[in-house]
Amino acid sequence: MGYRAGDLNAYLESRHTVRARVSTIHPEMTNLFTACFGNYGHCRSTPDKPFLPGRYCWKLSVNLDESFKFIVKRPQKIPVSSGPFYHFFAGYADSEGCWCIHGNKGRPAAAFVIETRDEAILEGVRDELIRDGFHPLHYRGKLANGKSRLELRRKSELLSLADRLVTWSKHQEKVMKMRLVAELQTSDWSELRWKVRSLKSVIHQGVMAYGNEAERYYKIGIDSRAPKGSSARS
Repeated sequence: MGYRAGDLNAYLESRHTVRARVSTIHPEMTNLFTACFGNYGHCRSTPDKPFLPGRYCWKLSVNLDESFKFIVKRPQKIPVSSGPFYHFFAGYADSEGCWCIHGNKGRPAAAFVIETRDEAILEGVRDELIRDGFHPLHYRGKLANGKSRLELRRKSELLSLADRLVTWSKHQEKVMKMRLVAELQTSDWSELRWKVRSLKSVIHQGVMAYGNEAERYYKIGIDSRAPKGSSARS
């Protein structure tokens, strides 16, 4: 349900059919979508014109049976017990979270960031993290786009959060970033920097190739196909 609280959209296509859908320019989001629903329905991807300037995207969809009606209504609150919360939060972080790893005066540093207009979910996440001993920074409606922002920056808390979420995460790009975060404790920046740059390069190349493929398929008039994320390219 954390994924549903983020990017995923779902509605009743018919009395007995639920359609889930999402649009993306990231191959790993396609992998996430098929990891969640590939065993329950036939996932399709359709190229579409840019929703960002110059970037064609893929619209992903799957028809599911009526047992998935529980995802039609978007969650308005989060689980309050520790186990269900981190399961929920992993899905939400897969959709909305960002792990940033950088150098700070020659030392490795990192941050976990969520930006969203969904203040109710963000407040619930903040409160549950505080209850569990974390110290998130919460900026309500402070961004230029009207979104709110939640951040974690303390190294010990980032290590703890990554350790809890990596078990549940289905977004492999973010799993790789969490594994790099785990190295903050044992590596200096000179050791970690090339790994971070290499991962950023791989992600950038994957996104550009995925967008170019969407543009090519859109312009030659191919309506849909089975999804191909980054793992399909390797």
